[in-house]
Amino acid sequence: MTEPDDSPRYSPLCQSMTRDGKTVQVDIYGDGEGGWLLEVIDEYGNSSVWDDPFATDQGALDEVLKTISEEGIASLIGSPSERLPMTGLNQSLSEAELVELDEFLGSEANEDTAMDVSTLEGFLTAIAIGPRMVPPSEWLPWVWDLEEGKAEADFENEAQASQIMSLILRLYNSVNTTFNTDPASFEPIFWRGIQWGAAEWSEGFITGFMFNEEAWSLLSIGQPTWFTPFFRLGTDEGIDLTNSGGDAERWMNEIEPSLVRIHAYWKEKRVNQPAALLSNDYHHRGRQKGFPQVVRGGPKIGRNEPCPCGSGKKFKKCCGADGAPPTVH
Repeated sequence: MTEPDDSPRYSPLCQSMTRDGKTVQVDIYGDGEGGWLLEVIDEYGNSSVWDDPFATDQGALDEVLKTISEEGIASLIGSPSERLPMTGLNQSLSEAELVELDEFLGSEANEDTAMDVSTLEGFLTAIAIGPRMVPPSEWLPWVWDLEEGKAEADFENEAQASQIMSLILRLYNSVNTTFNTDPASFEPIFWRGIQWGAAEWSEGFITGFMFNEEAWSLLSIGQPTWFTPFFRLGTDEGIDLTNSGGDAERWMNEIEPSLVRIHAYWKEKRVNQPAALLSNDYHHRGRQKGFPQVVRGGPKIGRNEPCPCGSGKKFKKCCGADGAPPTVH
């Protein structure tokens, strides 16, 4: 007989928030009776729990945003203790967890509409360093449906839903925390191995512009060289130029410095608006219009399939080999 799953049901609105150099983790989870509990954990591991449950998870998030707006984030920070800094939803994903998440996103249940992990990390990076805070309720639909943001995830059970949501939120929080603490140390996932594509990562980053398209467009016009690496690796036209020039690795190396510059620019200008004031029309938006067409990746390349670079070798013996030079497909 299967034991009942007593683990808390976390809301997709769980996230880390940073203001004035201080970070707190906002956890919102079901109370088992239809309500939502709110817990805020500071950088020292101190926990603040609201006494009364909220009717909705959005209501809980709005309460945190209101508290920070009116009283400052310092009101949620306790005294230093001997406890280690918070981990949990801020802990980076292991290689095994990245593969687990990627396999779920690429499963038949998602009907080939979901992002893969490379695209997802690029997407979340644009959101984390962009002009304003974008709550998970706004960007999550696009994780499941890269084209229209309308599909929903098809989980087998609540345990799987909790696990996958935890992995996605941890991926976002790890990106966000890195840029808030040491931006220059951020390393995109595509440097971990050939299975994580730079083209897909760049596509995801460009896709993340959709939530603040006008602001991103103006910045790309004012600072075009900051955006060249992403367009050269993540758009149809750019990939053609990159493959013909054989300079994929050059543009991959340019991504991190560009991210640091973009993050510093938006950090000075970012305006955090209460989630309740954000537009709710994201479910009906099409793809962004102000930027080059992003490349749409086909099915993942099997290691025994012919390498798409045209060498005639199997993928595992060519671009998929351990230590193979980076290639944009």
